[in-house]
Amino acid sequence: MKHQTAGIFLTTAALALISGCGKSGKVTATTAKEYTLAQLDSIGRAYKPTIGTYGGTINLPLASDPDGFCPALSSSGYSQDVMGYIYEGLITTDPVTLEYKPNLAESWVVSENGLVWTFKLRQDVLFSDSVKMTADDVLFTFNDVIYNEKLRSPLNYNFRVNDKKIAITKIDDYTVQFTLPEPFAPFLTVAGVSIMPKHKYGKAAADGTLEATLSNGAKPEDVVGTGPFILKKVELGQRILLERNPLYRKSDSAGNKLPYLDAVNLVIVKEPNQQMLKFKSGEIDQLVIQGSDYPILKPMELEKNFSVLRVGPSWYDPFFTFNQNNQVDEKGKPYLDPKKQKWFRTKEFRQACAAAISYDEIQKIIYNGLAYPPAGVWGTHKGKFHNTEARHYNFDPKLADSLLTSIGMIDRNGDGVREDSEGNQVEFTLTTSAGVKLIEDTYSIVRKDLENLGIKVHLDLIEFNTLIERTSNTFNWDVVAFAMGGINDPHFGKSSWCSNSFRYNENPQRKTEAGEEISKEDRDYEKRIIEIFEKAATEMDVTKRKALYDEWQQIEMEQCHTVYMPLKEVILGIQNRFGNIQLTGNLGYLQSIIHNVDEIYVLKK
Repeated sequence: MKHQTAGIFLTTAALALISGCGKSGKVTATTAKEYTLAQLDSIGRAYKPTIGTYGGTINLPLASDPDGFCPALSSSGYSQDVMGYIYEGLITTDPVTLEYKPNLAESWVVSENGLVWTFKLRQDVLFSDSVKMTADDVLFTFNDVIYNEKLRSPLNYNFRVNDKKIAITKIDDYTVQFTLPEPFAPFLTVAGVSIMPKHKYGKAAADGTLEATLSNGAKPEDVVGTGPFILKKVELGQRILLERNPLYRKSDSAGNKLPYLDAVNLVIVKEPNQQMLKFKSGEIDQLVIQGSDYPILKPMELEKNFSVLRVGPSWYDPFFTFNQNNQVDEKGKPYLDPKKQKWFRTKEFRQACAAAISYDEIQKIIYNGLAYPPAGVWGTHKGKFHNTEARHYNFDPKLADSLLTSIGMIDRNGDGVREDSEGNQVEFTLTTSAGVKLIEDTYSIVRKDLENLGIKVHLDLIEFNTLIERTSNTFNWDVVAFAMGGINDPHFGKSSWCSNSFRYNENPQRKTEAGEEISKEDRDYEKRIIEIFEKAATEMDVTKRKALYDEWQQIEMEQCHTVYMPLKEVILGIQNRFGNIQLTGNLGYLQSIIHNVDEIYVLKK
């Protein structure tokens, strides 16, 4: 699978956008041309922003309502998409190199032993309510929000070294120091966390109500950040409107304050087909295009004056996973039916399900061939930590049948459905997001494949936020389909892969109200994965660190807790009415052409 050499199709219209669109500001195009990712990377490196003009709105689709507006607490990628316009971190990621660069911090130094990181903050940063950002806000974000046990931030688990907190101290109003208990290889990613204002959220963090304060029903004026846009209006089920932050610190080379755009209008459109129709009609300006829509939209580039770009494999891995919860609730009742516990906690059962899926059919039918085989827990396109030797699963009905037979699951009464060794019919409910045809069609194929194997499957389509509630709080599910990704270091998926985390969907680590861990049964290999992630976090030698992650991938893929689905090719569409569009070779990671939204402007007609 040659992820790194996937073809990229750019029209000359797209190239005109990069070069400033000519003297008239109009886009002209004649033919489509194919580019490699390397050529697209070269285009990104040559990008120089031009002086833009003020005004206008960019309209973007959002597939679901956000679950709230607190960056340290949200579990929803949709929320993170919105909050990326509102909040910022001390550092950010360069869109061309994916290396870290200064943001709210103007510089940093690290001690010789790698344990002390000192950040010098910018002194010209204002929150959107006019209060100056200082070191106190950085300390508040980490000490009072992320490390606050009342708030259950998923970052609390990731931002520890061998379960020890990172110490954050204030040197002066514009200098903060992070002291690590041990070397911590992925530390700089920690510094990218969104900084929140102490003066605004201090009380809510202290009394444990911050999540409620910043729910998706929050008043716009209560959502305060340092980013280029501020929350203006929330119309759940319809749109999220952001307006230009007049206090944003950045300016262009002529000294004009950024951003140029007046507003970002995020339109709630759950169904990809409806998103496509709105893009085609010009109602939305950027789109992640489905493979089935590529042959429809690509020939329309010149007529409709938009560009369609193929930019390589997605960094978001779709999958389904099994509930292996062996815990009981406060009344002593198991969260999961004991017979299903037995099935789902049996490796051969999970492997059989993986071998039953017709991945090629999903690639051809659902993605119109514009997809890659399942990448596994850490795909080759994600770079240096990929393990080429880790097990992968292909469509193999004979293997699937033999695996189920080996654990006593056979069709005993000839009705087409297998029974386990105790005579129980083998069936479960597969839960995933409702209202998205691509997801519904994909898991209709999965259901068909599993039923061909003799497993009865009930497809349960529910709202995304309800899905999160079940997996995070009620644990009332059998098998669930998700997508996960957007990270460039395995450590920051740790809370999903380690069994001592409450974000470990398969069998989460729960705590009492007093913060004490509730005992549960973990298997030896689950304990080993915890050890691997702890060691890898403190291992500064990249080769040794990779060896640890190689072992984790081998365990994960052999145990098959998760069945990975085909990986779509990222295809992005953009209306040709904007200037300062920066294309790069990393758009498959960024999942957006407007990653530099503060520089983008509307072209004059």
